[in-house]
Amino acid sequence: FKPIVENKTNSATCGIDREYYLGVPKTFADIRIGPANEPDYFVEVKFGYSDSRLLDTLRRKYSLDTPQIHAASKLLLVTNQLNDELCVWRCKPIQLPQ
Repeated sequence: FKPIVENKTNSATCGIDREYYLGVPKTFADIRIGPANEPDYFVEVKFGYSDSRLLDTLRRKYSLDTPQIHAASKLLLVTNQLNDELCVWRCKPIQLPQ
């Protein structure tokens, strides 16, 4: 909920969905946040994944060309990985292609 507080968004007008369908069979975002008057964004929570499995999972889901992904502005990743490549993903929102 940190982004809601930081952006001064009213949480009562913020939609939150778990296992949000990304437009391709068997492909779901862990969480979709839909703040009022702002673009949706996704949250992925991944603990216990190897570096390669985590990256493969993110690429499989978010390299898709679907309306659901195009409607989102960013992806927040919550992970226990310490890999330098993943740190960039973990430490700041990932801008999704428009």
